[in-house]
Amino acid sequence: MFVSMKQTISILLLLSILGNARADTTQIYQYIRRSEASRDEDMMVAMQYATTAVDLALSQSELKPKVNALSQAGNLCFYAGLFDRAVDYFSRALTLAEQSGDMIMLADEYFNLGGVHNMLGDYSRSRELTEKGFQTFLKHYRERREPIPADILFYYSNNMGLLFMKEGKTKEARDFFLEAIKQSKNSERKDEYTRPMTGLAELYTSTGQLDSARQLLTELLQYHQIHGVKAGLTVALALMGDLYVKQKDSEQALSFYRRSLQIARDRKDQFVQERVTEDIAEIYQSKGMSDSALFYFEQHHRLSASSEKIKATQSLKQKDLENRLREQEQESLRRIRLERTILGILAGGSLGLLFFFLIRSRKRTVLERMEAALREEKLRLEKKLLQESLDLKDKQLATQVMYSLQKNEMVTELVSRIKETAAQSPDSQKSPLNRIIREIEAGSAEPWKEFEQRFQEVHTGFYERLMVKYPDLTSNERRLCAFLRLDMSTKEISNLTGQSVKAITQARFRLRSKLNIDNPDISLFEVLMQV
Repeated sequence: MFVSMKQTISILLLLSILGNARADTTQIYQYIRRSEASRDEDMMVAMQYATTAVDLALSQSELKPKVNALSQAGNLCFYAGLFDRAVDYFSRALTLAEQSGDMIMLADEYFNLGGVHNMLGDYSRSRELTEKGFQTFLKHYRERREPIPADILFYYSNNMGLLFMKEGKTKEARDFFLEAIKQSKNSERKDEYTRPMTGLAELYTSTGQLDSARQLLTELLQYHQIHGVKAGLTVALALMGDLYVKQKDSEQALSFYRRSLQIARDRKDQFVQERVTEDIAEIYQSKGMSDSALFYFEQHHRLSASSEKIKATQSLKQKDLENRLREQEQESLRRIRLERTILGILAGGSLGLLFFFLIRSRKRTVLERMEAALREEKLRLEKKLLQESLDLKDKQLATQVMYSLQKNEMVTELVSRIKETAAQSPDSQKSPLNRIIREIEAGSAEPWKEFEQRFQEVHTGFYERLMVKYPDLTSNERRLCAFLRLDMSTKEISNLTGQSVKAITQARFRLRSKLNIDNPDISLFEVLMQV
């Protein structure tokens, strides 16, 4: 069986598609969405989807899907507590984002890496990366001459405030928290202003600025009570207890700690319970109330033991997830090696087939090209002759139109002069003169019939096609289409028809509307050339 060059190339393309089917961009984003949807139900399933998306993305040249897939895998590792793996994924995403030149993607990856280093306790590195992310955002919006969104300013300022506070740099932390509170009022999520306010209140309390801390905490308590935000309420109550401990007002401190503890128990918030029971126990111990202190210390130790158990279980889950991910990666590498081996064998075989078919098909290909060239040349000559014939007839028709134009001008002038003579003549002579005028005007209709007949000979079927496409055209509009098809100007049509330039202009405008020409850059001549 003979295989043409086109068929041979198709075979190679098919082999290429088989080898690169993993690189379908739509499929990559489907896996990314599936991984996000599966995160809360089964982290291993979510990670399998994410790593599959990474494998698919890395097999193609486009950078954006690679960055998105790596970033999604990094976010899942961060969520699962696999911070070292998260650093690896985010670092690879950052490198590719730098190559892409997409500053929004680059800034996001700086922020992602900053968040992981924060969790790892490397606050200096986290602050450095967060600052780079913000500067990248700033550069992007400055180049576009757009204001940087308030949400980005809020996120950056709040995170920097927290990082400086962890590093013990209180002045810098305070300034960033105040800026975050300011930006939260301009952002779409105004309720998030409670986050920097909580941080600032904690900062003021730790540095002894108790009146400022009390003012912030009172506002926070009112907000959380009105909006029913119990998670925020427990933290604000606990911080208010810390404030009164600083003031050595143990009764007020106990009151706030107990309220915080009660809400935390209702919410099963183990972290707050563990923290507050220890605070309450220490107050009772300082007051010499050993029984009450022992009661709360026992609760604290029980909660601490439970937390340690949860942490240990979480650690085991993380190790299991880490091992399973490592196995999946090894399996993925084996699969990729196998695919490349098979592809190499197929490519080698296909090259041999290609060489064989190239030799067999060379003669036929040359003959086919020669035949095709002859057919194209024949068509070109036929088209050229047809166009020359049409151009000749168009010239003849244009000559006839110009002749009619001159004749009409002469007739118009003659009629005008006879009318002037009739107006100055006695009544007995007016009637014969008026009859002559009517005969001249009646005879002037004959050239139109001759013109339309000649036009139809040159442009056969033009009127029929025009009426099929635009059935609502009047006879005058059809005649105007014929003039325009000959590329006549408004003035030439005016002279030929005896109508004013203004009347022809209005007629052209109405015709554009009937032909549904909305684009002012498209001329009537262009449209009529297609009829």
